[in-house]
Amino acid sequence: MGMFSAKTFAREMIDDQRYEEAIAAATEAMTENPEDPEAHLDRGAAHDLLARHEEAAVDFERAFALDRKAGILSDDDLDDRLFEALRQWALAIGETEPERGAQILRRYRDTFPKGRHDGDVDRWLSRLRGEKGPTWVKESV
Repeated sequence: MGMFSAKTFAREMIDDQRYEEAIAAATEAMTENPEDPEAHLDRGAAHDLLARHEEAAVDFERAFALDRKAGILSDDDLDDRLFEALRQWALAIGETEPERGAQILRRYRDTFPKGRHDGDVDRWLSRLRGEKGPTWVKESV
């Protein structure tokens, strides 16, 4: 499945960079059909574009849960979106509260226990603890 089954009004607002209107449109769509995962995906996308990563993560998690029944969204797309929203949120919080940032990042595994970003979670948890990652050296030929 593609990211969106059809272009929603909220998606049109996102494409026009009218993110607050997209949030309102997606929220209205949720009111009309609370089981629609696409509305949560749309609202999450708009929140993410406004750097409201906590709200985006919650919407992406809910979209994934609802889509277990609906089956209209791309799991890979949701996986990527959720990881990135959680990563951005964790980094913002982790500057002052590293353990809380780590808890936020670990939420990824609650939704995607064997997700595409499982290894990335470990790398970012190390960064939140202040550990340096491997240094790559380009070998000369």
